[in-house]
Amino acid sequence: MARRTKEEAEKTCHALLDAAAELFLQKGTSRTSLQEIAAHAGMTRGAIYWHFSGKDEIVRQIWDRFAEAHHQRFVGNLNALPGQGAAAAFRAALQDILATMVNDHRAGQALSIVLFIVEFSREAGELQHYLLQKQDSLVSAMIGACRRLEAVGALKPGLAPETA
Repeated sequence: MARRTKEEAEKTCHALLDAAAELFLQKGTSRTSLQEIAAHAGMTRGAIYWHFSGKDEIVRQIWDRFAEAHHQRFVGNLNALPGQGAAAAFRAALQDILATMVNDHRAGQALSIVLFIVEFSREAGELQHYLLQKQDSLVSAMIGACRRLEAVGALKPGLAPETA
């Protein structure tokens, strides 16, 4: 068996992550098997286990490689809304993250998978806690931004920041 170069290994890893992301979006994470991911990438299950310990690590790698930086930027933008111009800054932050989801295919897939597709079970594991932290930071930033908008009169009267 020929030894793979670092570049070939990285290419294989990306192909597996791309295949997993496509299948997770189509079928959900719980209904996608490792065998299906490997087949979709044109590889064996052994290739998956060479790069990942299992499906949880694949989900986390998808997030870490393709979405984490965008998530941090968006949450940071929301947390930094100024008093003056808060509505415009909020709108710009939303436009930025939506443009990222549309224009950066991998980032859009990763954000969609983690924020909308991953199914949580009653038995909360390490991945579930990690992803819930990501979702919680986003929700907290959104609520905080809506409170700042409310404080400057830029939120529709009668609309609670927690439900806006």
